[in-house]
Amino acid sequence: MHGPESGFGVRERAIGNDSELAIQVQALKTRLDTVLPTLATREQLAQEIGALRSEMKQGFGDLRSEMKQEIGGLRAEMGSLRAEIHQTVGSAIKWGLGIGCSAILAAAALVTLSQHAQSSANRREAKAIEQRRGGEANTGHGLSVPPRLPAVTQGQE
Repeated sequence: MHGPESGFGVRERAIGNDSELAIQVQALKTRLDTVLPTLATREQLAQEIGALRSEMKQGFGDLRSEMKQEIGGLRAEMGSLRAEIHQTVGSAIKWGLGIGCSAILAAAALVTLSQHAQSSANRREAKAIEQRRGGEANTGHGLSVPPRLPAVTQGQE
């Protein structure tokens, strides 16, 4: 029996496989011997993580301090802008009120002057009429009363 059942050749194959296996194991050992010294231990990893955490805390603390300073500066600038805006709005309101009051006073003066001019014209006209009639009507208290003008009817012009 020379087949696989007889065991003949199995040993030879096992020896051949053992030598290949030995070579593969040796290659793996070499790789591990090369890689293992470069790997960090748990303690080394813990130290590195702790150092990174410390650096991050310091960086975040510095960033927080810088942001607080910037925010404080912005708040101060916003406060000054707020005061400036209030001053500008107040000034605009004062100018608007001043212009409005001036317009009202000018209108009142115009109305008063037109009434005064009208009454002056009426007085001049009344005085002229009185002078044509030959005398001045006096009421006894120093005020002159304009005479009544004759009513004009539709047929008369």
